[in-house]
Amino acid sequence: MLLKDERQIQGRSAGGRDAVILLADGDGANRERLASSLRRGGLVVHLVGSGVEALEAAESEQPDLILLDTRLPDTDGLHAIQELKANSATASIPIVALTSSLLRHERDQCLAAGAVRVLIKPVGIGELLEAVQAYLPSTPPGFTAQP
Repeated sequence: MLLKDERQIQGRSAGGRDAVILLADGDGANRERLASSLRRGGLVVHLVGSGVEALEAAESEQPDLILLDTRLPDTDGLHAIQELKANSATASIPIVALTSSLLRHERDQCLAAGAVRVLIKPVGIGELLEAVQAYLPSTPPGFTAQP
């Protein structure tokens, strides 16, 4: 059963497999909350809790979208975004940065480094699913919330 702001998303990658999201967040409770909502929405979600894990998983899993906390325990998200965009194996994967910072220059730095969007924490489920729809290449256009 979906919550009020959740939507059913049935995504396929260009290769025909289920669409995969890599969620990197240093806060375990937040990571589980977001992953649960995405999974209820019909998506495959891989979880990691550090920058090193995010870099390794992005290269090995080749997700269709990366949701990346900018404050990871072992590296800052800005550095992780730069590393992902510098690696030819991960450069084309869209990255949505998740930040608790309200400072405009920090959000601008994430975008300049290669993030396609920056969401301010705490991220609302509706806002998260809207970003997923916008940047997950296989999300069908015009999906709607399920009753």
